[in-house]
Amino acid sequence: MNTEALHTPSASQTDAAMPPPAGLAPPSVQHLVHVICLPLQLKITDRKHPIADIAQAVSLITQTSGSAWRHCEGDNPWASPLLSDEQRWQARVYFHPFVRRFLYDPQRVCWLQRTDVSHVAVTLKGSSDPLTLTVSRCLMALFQPDIACVLLELEYRADEGQPALTMESLQRLLDQLRRTYPPYFDTDKNDKQQKDRPFGGHCPSHMQFQDAQHHPIGKSGSYTPDAYASSKQQAAAQGSWKPGWAAHWKSLLAPLHTDDTSEDDNSIGIRQFGDDRAAVMSYVAFDNVRALNQGQWVRLCFADDYGTDPLPYAGRFLQGFEEKHCYDRYWYNNTAAGEPLDSTDSPSRILNCGYAFTNAGQQDTWVDQHGRTQPGFFGDATNGALFTFRHIYIIMGLIAHMQRAALLAASHRLTEMVERKATGIELPPAEKVRDFYKQFVEFTQTYWFDEISPQEQGQQLFARWRAHLRIGPLYDEVRQELRDLAEYSELQASRIEYDQSKQLNETVGMLGLGSVLIAVFSAIAGAFGMNPLAEWVPLIAIPVLVLVLLTTGLLLYKTNYVWQRFIPWQRRQRQPVAYPTTHMPEGKIP
Repeated sequence: MNTEALHTPSASQTDAAMPPPAGLAPPSVQHLVHVICLPLQLKITDRKHPIADIAQAVSLITQTSGSAWRHCEGDNPWASPLLSDEQRWQARVYFHPFVRRFLYDPQRVCWLQRTDVSHVAVTLKGSSDPLTLTVSRCLMALFQPDIACVLLELEYRADEGQPALTMESLQRLLDQLRRTYPPYFDTDKNDKQQKDRPFGGHCPSHMQFQDAQHHPIGKSGSYTPDAYASSKQQAAAQGSWKPGWAAHWKSLLAPLHTDDTSEDDNSIGIRQFGDDRAAVMSYVAFDNVRALNQGQWVRLCFADDYGTDPLPYAGRFLQGFEEKHCYDRYWYNNTAAGEPLDSTDSPSRILNCGYAFTNAGQQDTWVDQHGRTQPGFFGDATNGALFTFRHIYIIMGLIAHMQRAALLAASHRLTEMVERKATGIELPPAEKVRDFYKQFVEFTQTYWFDEISPQEQGQQLFARWRAHLRIGPLYDEVRQELRDLAEYSELQASRIEYDQSKQLNETVGMLGLGSVLIAVFSAIAGAFGMNPLAEWVPLIAIPVLVLVLLTTGLLLYKTNYVWQRFIPWQRRQRQPVAYPTTHMPEGKIP
């Protein structure tokens, strides 16, 4: 359960507990680009056959009746078609060649998109004013063999007839918009009209996807307990249960099924990794970024809800916050505070906690020689910080979250391959383990790398992202799990082959002995022909006696071998199974 800001304060409360630095007005958001990233694992609903490759997934998703997902043309549609050749060059050369090798290879990454979703209408909990955000892009990246990452890019501009976002609205939006289902249900004790009606904690009051004419697409999302009645019943009755998703997310992902309720065995279900919070990446341009206080920086970094306390966490817990979570390469000193000037550029900083990435800076402008107002570096979508966020940082985050999702999916699949039944532990066939090992080798050689860019800044940012998501340790854990299973599986297969070979050799030996006896008697019969018995019996008595003795000895040896193996087995069947016990001190009952 998320415990921060358990009871949502009313909208009339302000963050007066920790005001902005002296002489600065409270900051407001002029431009917001918010990307919601949903890493998923695809699976056939009947669970008998996993997804073979992304070609099968594309076919099932796009050819399902009523599906709005379409296959994208081009090698990387996340790069806007409006980009110039020079901008495409910049976006590509930032990454290593082995990264570009899979990013722009349709055999390794396939893209789907929805072009019908144009807006998101949301009413945040704690605010009565609805917000409308523009949907810039809605894409799904498919990676071999069964990993998908949904990228939903939302945008809000204060200069498009909408007021600037306050810090309170920004904090609520970052915390609530990403919720795929309620983490818990609570009541709003500050709202007298709604104090007895439970709602989903940290969830918006209403959310709806819309088309270009603002017509609703699919069902509207609700986070009240009534909307999850069937899911709550399944949770009480089933051991293996997945929480039901909000209706608007179901409408966006359709025909993918979030709760395995489809009756079609060929439909695709999904497995989400993590909790109710989707990963987010945000670009935030403030009118005065220096006006943010420490508590606002912390909430912005962790995408936490609005609160009236000076800090969302204890001060000792936040020791080293700047070193761990803030990348301040361009956080220039402030001359207003009497510090020496670092640069004439506007300051900006990057916050990263793994599941939330934020690029925050100053929204500044300048006037060119023709008297036209131009955005400064941070707001420049052509060659500035906004371009870097959209076409480099988002791809960097996509790779990090894809790697983590693929490793968690591999760990989950390894867990499912080893089953415990009434007769004991049942291991998968060696051939099945070998096939999975091949897929893991493909992941290692294609999608796995510690470094994605020759640029120092890119190396440092990606290293922080991987550290916060624990991608490196997770890879080592999965590799060791797979290695242990593969070694034991190969040992079992070798033992079975040895037993089969030994049995075959013994069978061939017995058949060979019988053939020798037949050949000897045939030779004797051929040599003596039809002579009287009294003439040739003395001649063959000794050879026949030797053959009889050899055959009898071999049979006795074989019988004794079988008996020696049968007796220990019979004793094991009679003895009870001895389970290890833990020594307890006298007088203690476990």
